[in-house]
Amino acid sequence: MTITSSEPELEKALKSVRAEPSDFVAWDALEAQAATHQSPEPVAELYVEVLALELSPASSRKLRERALRFGEEWFGDDDRHMQAILVRVFGLDPGDEVIFERLVVSLTAAGRWDALLSVYERALAAADSLERRAALLEEAAKVAKDLAEDDTRALSLQHNLLALKPHDRDLRTQLERMLEKGQRWLDLVLSLSGRTENQPAAQAALDARIAGLWLRQLSSAPRALEIVQRLLAADKQDAAAIELAEEIYRSELAPAETRRKASALLLSSYDAAPQAAERTRVLRGGQGLYEGDERERRQREAARLLRERSPGEALAEFSDAFARSSGDDSLLRELEDHAVDAGLEAGYADALERAAARAETGLRRDQLLLRAAGVAEKSLDQPDRAQKLYRTVLA
Repeated sequence: MTITSSEPELEKALKSVRAEPSDFVAWDALEAQAATHQSPEPVAELYVEVLALELSPASSRKLRERALRFGEEWFGDDDRHMQAILVRVFGLDPGDEVIFERLVVSLTAAGRWDALLSVYERALAAADSLERRAALLEEAAKVAKDLAEDDTRALSLQHNLLALKPHDRDLRTQLERMLEKGQRWLDLVLSLSGRTENQPAAQAALDARIAGLWLRQLSSAPRALEIVQRLLAADKQDAAAIELAEEIYRSELAPAETRRKASALLLSSYDAAPQAAERTRVLRGGQGLYEGDERERRQREAARLLRERSPGEALAEFSDAFARSSGDDSLLRELEDHAVDAGLEAGYADALERAAARAETGLRRDQLLLRAAGVAEKSLDQPDRAQKLYRTVLA
């Protein structure tokens, strides 16, 4: 507050106290001038200023008492000058619970959340028991979350509180909700990973949730797969784990090796007859992840599973596999048997021509073309096609 030229006595008294902060006679004179001029604000501000100085313990204690008395005489706790005095006095003795409670009430009423949280921090630093510290942390966390809407500060306080009460499930749940709301996914995973459920089903559900966070929020399919592998090792029909394995298997962002491992897990889970459709889908969908013998093996198995349900699709799988392995006589026999049994000789002839075009030797090419010509002539009644194939072999 600015002192006007009409208050020279008050200004002189202020200068006198600044010169000798421990001169209590000077303080008496200053307070008298404040009363005379009805100007308590400069005195209150000076108390706050002087209490920040290096004073003897006796002088500091007496000035604190005077400052409180003066503030209470002129201001209510809701006045900013009184609040400033209370904050300063509390900073000098943060163990004073009476001053602390007054500050909590007045700063809450004023909506001064940052100042209130700073008061809580000082009180926490001075707390001399775990019970007191836990109570303060709980109150401060509520202020930060519900009143100040400071999620970062609230989370820090909740973490500190949980460190004191690690077995408080309700507290951990509250913290995890806050982490989820703030999209603090790694912190949420770490918190969830620290939990242990008593029932196997509940633990499996928790592990599946953690795996889902690794996969969807943290984009780490390998970490997610590690958990899925454990879940399916315990129960290969675990629906949540199978769903996660399917998601990893389909993910274009996941490493190829991780997708291959997910595919293997799915095939292990889909090994019962009623799950033939799911097994076939996995076998066919993952072929792009494999080369060579493994790709052929998957195609042949998919074709066998499709023979009864979808002969045409089975023929396509056999044909693709044989085109890449045209020298495999056992695969040729399977292809032929299926084509004849299903009445798909036209597709069989096409498959033979396609494989011939990719044959590794001229002899194998001619063998396949002659076989295709025989099918065209005897089974398809296509003499012109047969003659063309014969001429190609003789050329």
